[in-house]
Amino acid sequence: MIDTSKVKLYHIVHIDRLASIIDRGGLFSDRIVRRDDLTGTNIGNSNIKNARLDRKIEDKHSLTVGDCVPFYFAPRSVMLYVIKATGGQEQVIHLEFEYQTILEYLEISNKRKFYTCTNARANYTEFHQDFGTLSRLNWNAINAKNWTGCKEEKQAEFLVETMVPWQLVKVIGVQNSQVFDQVKKQLEVIPYKPEVKLKPDWYY
Repeated sequence: MIDTSKVKLYHIVHIDRLASIIDRGGLFSDRIVRRDDLTGTNIGNSNIKNARLDRKIEDKHSLTVGDCVPFYFAPRSVMLYVIKATGGQEQVIHLEFEYQTILEYLEISNKRKFYTCTNARANYTEFHQDFGTLSRLNWNAINAKNWTGCKEEKQAEFLVETMVPWQLVKVIGVQNSQVFDQVKKQLEVIPYKPEVKLKPDWYY
């Protein structure tokens, strides 16, 4: 059984999106990012992101995957591998959150939340709300560095309706010292400063 008190969640963004995240006070869904034309480089495939805007989270719910902020259950995601293949992972940062802290925030805010055992965009994916143990997840696949044969399970997601506050970010993980310095400089002038760590093992 997984000890959920130790579970972390990860969201990746380009370094040049950090300023708008701080200014707006948190991470927002792709629909809101597009609607408000928030600044920063889009690191996702536009066709995939468009499909997520239309992918309903079950008929009984009014929102789509694109209405939610997505998280992975581990760093070094499949998405990052695709970004690396185009030569762009050095400018990507990981925002690390504590799973239990996000659940506590969601209980107060009444925002809807879901998790999936595979890529949330896929038509066959099911959306779950039994958050006690997360026992449905394939944790071996999620934590795998070589995910040949378990790519779909590696892409399990946690989805939060609309937004997640900046103050819930616990760690910012970066690949290199140049980006480390850029992040530290941006944090100098704001009250809440997550810890910044060099985490090359979170990258390919």
